[in-house]
Formats: sequence, C-alpha cells, structure tokens
Amino acid sequence: MNNVLNATEARRKAAEWLASYYPSTENLEAIAISGSTARGGADDWSDIELAMFWKQAPAEDMRLDPIQKAGGVISRKVIADSDYFFAVENFKVGDMCFDVVHNLSARFFSLIEQVVSRNDINPKKQEVVAMASSFVGLRGEALVNTFQDRSKPYSDVFQKKVLENLEFPTPNQFNMHSERRDTIAFQKCLTNGVEQVLQALCAINRRYYPGSKRAHWLVDSLEQKPDDLLSKMEQAFFGDYNHSKKIFESLVGETLELFPKALNLKEPFQARRLDGRRIELTPSQINGAIK
Repeated sequence: MNNVLNATEARRKAAEWLASYYPSTENLEAIAISGSTARGGADDWSDIELAMFWKQAPAEDMRLDPIQKAGGVISRKVIADSDYFFAVENFKVGDMCFDVVHNLSARFFSLIEQVVSRNDINPKKQEVVAMASSFVGLRGEALVNTFQDRSKPYSDVFQKKVLENLEFPTPNQFNMHSERRDTIAFQKCLTNGVEQVLQALCAINRRYYPGSKRAHWLVDSLEQKPDDLLSKMEQAFFGDYNHSKKIFESLVGETLELFPKALNLKEPFQARRLDGRRIELTPSQINGAIK
C-alpha cells in the first residue's frame, strides 16, 4: 500500500512540475491529471497521464515546446481528427513516462453529454466519462469540476440499455477455436467475453465502464460482483481450453444472477443467452437463462 501511495504522490508532483511548462493562455482552458495517478492507484510501472483542454487546436509549437523545455524525449506523436482527442505525445523525462492527450473542451463536454444525457452506451465513450469523474485539476479547476459534475449522473435507462445489449461469445465460438487449437483466436474470444462481464458488472454497480486496463483496480472497486472474481478471471486466462470455457460460463452465470436485484425487476427483461439468442427474463427465470 505504501508503494502505491509513494508512486502516486511522486507522479502527481511530476505532473504539477510538467504542467508549469505549459503557457498561461486563454486558449489552454484546463490541465488535469487522469488515469491511475488521479485515482490514487499508481505503481512503479504507471505512466503519468495528463489531459489538456483547449478552446481551439493550438499550433504544434505550443504543444511541443513545453516538452522540449522540460527535457522530454518524445517517443510517439499522434495527430488525429478524432472525437476523443486531436493530438497525443508520449515522452520520457528521466525515468518518468508521460502521456499527454490534447482535447477540445467543447468536444470533450459533448462526449460526456452523449453518454449521460443521451444514453450512448459506446464503451469507449463510457471510458471518457469514467476518466473525467476522477480528474485532478491542475489548472482551470472550474472547467475540470464541470466535467466531474456532469460525469456523475447514471440513469436507470442507461443501466438497462447496457445490460440488454451485452453480447457474450457463444459456446460454439469457443468450441471452434479449441478444436482448431487456435490459441490466439480463443484468447481474443475470451478477452471479449471477460470485457462484456466487466461492462455488465459496471452497469450493475451503476458505474461507467472505465475500460479493461488495470482490471484488478476495477474489480476491487466493485461492490456487487461474483465471489473471487479476480481469481476466476486469472484462472480463465491461464487454464486449458475446457477449463477456461467452464470458468467463463460460470462468470457469466454468476453475473446474470445479479441482474434482478440491480434492476429491481418487476417486469420481463430482455437478455442474451450464451448461445446468442435473446430471451425474456423475470427474476424467477434467471437460473434457466444461463443453462
């Protein structure tokens, strides 16, 4: 625990130090720490993630000069016309690794609204909302606080929509990959399935899905979940084909059993069986849905 606290504190100080190199200009509306350093769960392997919020996309030198002045060595630059960001720099200063993501403030706010107000369940957009909820503001705190406040609401409609649209891999898919001894395809199928389980559990706990990176942190933070979830996930990924499939099916079954309480089911609910067929569930039918 002390290692986590020390790693987090060191990275927060490094983030504050780097932020001081960026110009004080009206165009740069806010700077926030994100990721594990913001959540308080950084370790010695963690990069330092910073989110920059601009009114308008700046000239390249406005983004790169601060890195150069701080003594950074850039390993990767990305320029993209994306809904999620318009530029990214990955670089090192000494032993510290930084990931700086540049966003347009208005576009970032729009992404949050698409999820929170318009019930867009796109997992990547949910990651944006989950990230915003844990920001630590370094500059432009009022804007950062606005992002955080707008990331808090979680509606019953959104929860139900997530749970109705889960798509678990089918037994036939697992059987095909195992009979072909196609390890990579089997692992991809399993990874997709576990991500669906994590999305379901986030919805059950009324949480926006933060992505599967650092899954142990996510699992630890969930109140409603299958017993020994992390251990079962590890067994699924490191067992043989049949054992992995059996563990995964057990995880899906235990996750579905949490649906009635989470949704306070009083009417039939549309769910998706492991074989891919959609069925209606009532609380008394949950056990039958997973067989």
